[in-house]
Amino acid sequence: MKNRIFFFFLILIIFPIVSADQETVFQPGDLQTVFSYEGDIQGYFLPTYFPTPKITIVNPTGDVITSSTMVLYVVLSEPGTCTYAIDSGANVSFPNIDNKNFIATITTPTPDGNYLFRFNCVDLLGTHAYNSTVITVTQTVPAPPVDDGGGGGGGGGGATNETTPAADNFTFTVDPDFFKVELKVGDNIVYFANVRNIGNKKININTQSSEFLNYFLVLGETNFSLNPGETKRVSFGFFARDGSSANLYTESVDFISNNQRKRVNVILDVKEKNPLFDVLVKAPNKGYIGENVAADIEVFNMGDLEGFDLLMDYSILDLDGAVIDFKEESLYIEKNLNFRKSLFLNKNVKPGQYLFYANVSYGNITARGSDLFTVKYRKGLYVYYILVGLIVLIFLRVFQIAYKKNKGPASENAAALSAPRLPFFKRIFRGLTVFLGFKKL
Repeated sequence: MKNRIFFFFLILIIFPIVSADQETVFQPGDLQTVFSYEGDIQGYFLPTYFPTPKITIVNPTGDVITSSTMVLYVVLSEPGTCTYAIDSGANVSFPNIDNKNFIATITTPTPDGNYLFRFNCVDLLGTHAYNSTVITVTQTVPAPPVDDGGGGGGGGGGATNETTPAADNFTFTVDPDFFKVELKVGDNIVYFANVRNIGNKKININTQSSEFLNYFLVLGETNFSLNPGETKRVSFGFFARDGSSANLYTESVDFISNNQRKRVNVILDVKEKNPLFDVLVKAPNKGYIGENVAADIEVFNMGDLEGFDLLMDYSILDLDGAVIDFKEESLYIEKNLNFRKSLFLNKNVKPGQYLFYANVSYGNITARGSDLFTVKYRKGLYVYYILVGLIVLIFLRVFQIAYKKNKGPASENAAALSAPRLPFFKRIFRGLTVFLGFKKL
């Protein structure tokens, strides 16, 4: 019995000592439990999880490619490096932006046909991720059918049946023509716009955007052609790389063909990765020139600090970022704030889309919110002004007739002056009957 007890205590003493020097090796992506030794503390468990990296293909997305160049854009969920390959070709390294966003502009492969694009990424722990997509390249445009006029010969004097060629029409549309994008630093999102040729001839379209916007945006197509009736789905890949400044940016992308330019306005709101505040703005759908516009504003305190003053400014902006009206004030906040603020649309404002914008700051910490609304003329109000103006003009004319003096001989004027004057309202009535033609002056 004593021997059993001795061996039992011996196992209890030896097992922790042996186990303290052992460390289990796990593959990334597994839940790791490490038994380790540190100082006088023995045998504590440290669970660690290494997520498996994933590749998101932003562009291309399986669409038909008709341009001579194309943009490749993939996002890696974990920091690392990426390569791409076409069909069975060699891997080509992506230019590295921030170890998560990988963009490359390449020459579209030829000849026309289907191509497999393969993407291979590896994170900083050495774990690989794979993804692929198939795209169709169609750069060769079939020649239009030739009309030989049919039938010949014979007979004179008949009328010639000629078809007048249609006038050149290079019109195209872009839908939608506006994007409002909210991104936290480190995030990305993709939108799409449809570009359609509604003319009767093939057109070439180029895109143009500022260098500043290109820091946040990757277009899936920057130079392409469209046949009559053809539509191109163009991706707008927005990303706020680490280190981007949190702010509101108003920019635009132009689609240009010959002398025509279609603009897509972009409002990009880059927010802090871990914001202390959040701001929600709800503006009315419509605002009217010459009147106030009221918006509901809500400020959320997402931190632990309560009971302090915030500096708040709110304004109306056009889509170029120009300020229409602006106010600033200090507000006290506990946890949340709800209030309504009004700004004025002066008579110089043109109809269109505008932004009601609110910004709060506490020291060097800021947060902002915005909402889009449409500005119009209030038609009923202008009809009212016109009617009032006509009534005033009529009254003045009647008043003028009622008090008009006769231009007859002096004796008649003297007699008129000596005659008793009519009461005021009778004179007005007399003038009105003359104005309407019922009575002569």
